[in-house]
Amino acid sequence: MKKVGYFLFIIAAVFMSSAMFIGLVFGLLEVPFDDSTALESILVTLWIGGTLLIFLGLFVLLVKVIEERLQNKEVLFPRSR
Repeated sequence: MKKVGYFLFIIAAVFMSSAMFIGLVFGLLEVPFDDSTALESILVTLWIGGTLLIFLGLFVLLVKVIEERLQNKEVLFPRSR
């Protein structure tokens, strides 16, 4: 489960990095783009997709931590002194 969470973080980083790179290339080079709304929608989709993947990865890791805490008997039933 830990690998799945980290994999989601990597995919999110790829999505968000590609959105930033595409935006910088078209913004700095001032490349004429016929339909700028299509480019904007692609960038927004990549950015929102990356954000959702980050939240999904955090949720997967949170479930893993809660699952491990519930399986650890010392956390549930601490020894009394």
